[in-house]
Amino acid sequence: MSLLNQIENNEVADLRISAAPKEALEGKKKEDALLEALAKNSSITSVQLEEDFLACLRADIRSAPEYFDALETVLQNHATLKEFELINCMASNQSVDLDKLKIAADQ
Repeated sequence: MSLLNQIENNEVADLRISAAPKEALEGKKKEDALLEALAKNSSITSVQLEEDFLACLRADIRSAPEYFDALETVLQNHATLKEFELINCMASNQSVDLDKLKIAADQ
């Protein structure tokens, strides 16, 4: 079962993603799959994203501020998320502010 399926089926409490392989998000449009799964999930209490956690996405999506704004919204509105951590993550583009993700998760 793929990581995406586990998230969608609420089988994950502690989500840790480090350079997610393409197979982890198979079955849907990769750009939206993780966001949709996280938004619908009701089991995740902690998220840890490491290094290039979106390596499976196209470069233009990884460097688009809109994607990270959408991720910020998902984290901010997640019902069960209590802990969020970025480890050695760097944005592909200066217009992407990863600190906004940390702030969103804290709210």
